[in-house]
Parts: sequence; C-alpha cells; structure tokens
Amino acid sequence: MFFDVLAASAIGGILCLDRVVLQVMFARPIVAGTVTGILLGQIQTGLVVGALVELFWIDRSQIGTIIPPNDTMASIIIAAATILTAGTSGHAPRELIALAVLLFIPLGLLGRQVDILIMGFNEKLSREAVEEARSGRETDVLRKISAGLIKAYLFNLCFLLGLIFIATEVLRMIYPVLPPKLFSQLTLIYCFLPLLGTAVALSTVNMKGEIPVFCGAFLSLLVLMDVF
Repeated sequence: MFFDVLAASAIGGILCLDRVVLQVMFARPIVAGTVTGILLGQIQTGLVVGALVELFWIDRSQIGTIIPPNDTMASIIIAAATILTAGTSGHAPRELIALAVLLFIPLGLLGRQVDILIMGFNEKLSREAVEEARSGRETDVLRKISAGLIKAYLFNLCFLLGLIFIATEVLRMIYPVLPPKLFSQLTLIYCFLPLLGTAVALSTVNMKGEIPVFCGAFLSLLVLMDVF
C-alpha cells in the first residue's frame, strides 16, 4: 500500500503543478482521476470519480486572483482511497465510490488553503526574481523559479501523501461495517450525484457554452450503464 500511495502522491504532485504553471488541463479532475486509476489499476473507477468531482466544481474557475477549491487534489485523494480500499476487485463498488465522494469532497476546500499557502511562499520569490531580472542576473532568476516549483511540488506531495493514507484508512474502517439499509441509500446517492453535477453544469451554459452539458450527459450515461 505504501508504494501505491507514494506513486499516486508523486504523480498527483506533478499534475497539481499544472494549476499554476502550464495550465494545459492536466490538472482537471477528470484527467487527474483517470491517471490515478490507470496508475493503481482501476481506470474505470478513476474516470468515474474524476468526472463526478469535475462536474461538482465545474462552475469554479481559476481566473485572475480567484482561487477555487483544489478539485485536482480532491479527485486524486478520492480515487486513490477508493481503489486502495476496493483492492483488486477490478472496479470499486458504486456504494464505495458514493461514500468516498461524500466524505472527502470537502478536501478540495482544504486544498485551496494549501494553494494559498504556496502562493504566499512564492510571492517573496517572485519579487526577488523580478529584482534579479532587472539586475541582469538570469541565472539567479532561473534559480528562484526552480525553487518556487520545487516548493509547490513538495507541498502538494506531502499533502496528498498524508491525506490519501488517512482517507484510505477511514474508508477501510467505515465501509465494511455499514448497515445494509445504508448500502441501498448509497446506491441512490451514486445515481443522484451525476444529476447534481449536470445541474451545476447547466448553470454554466451561458458562461462556457455547451461543453459542460455534454460532460454532464456523458457522465449520467456512464453511471446508468454501470447501474443497469
């Protein structure tokens, strides 16, 4: 388990850097969840988790000084914890996925605080890099930029490493002892979550066009195929 958690955290730390560096959509939850699923051997679980988290916060974009919840971290933690709890069953039960999403989706808000902390640390480095650039010391500028990236990666890595362990242990303690009645309720929640996500996507049509609606319809169809 340790090496699986370490691998998911290491790759997740790299994906999280896309939120502040390249911004080529590698950090989107549907990508991060799917990559985590591929890494841990359950691509379908990773895809479903990533899509659910993607729709849940699809109306929150990182624009200018706005810092949205860190949905990248949330999707990686939920996908990894779900897969590690399910073991080698091939695909995590939908009740387990629903439980993991309900319990750990708020970690995106905690991840937002990590983003704020990283930006605070890097703000000083940014000012120093500007001064170095004005003085013509290109090597020092590169050193400051590299230091900022390394700090951001280590923060993300440590955050993911700790919370994936905790989330996995919580699921392993709670899921096996759930009463049968709660299982049927979790099945309903699993079916309801994509509908909620689609409703959120519909609220963004004027702002983002038809893509969110397409994503919502795709996820709803995926869940219906899984159920029936």
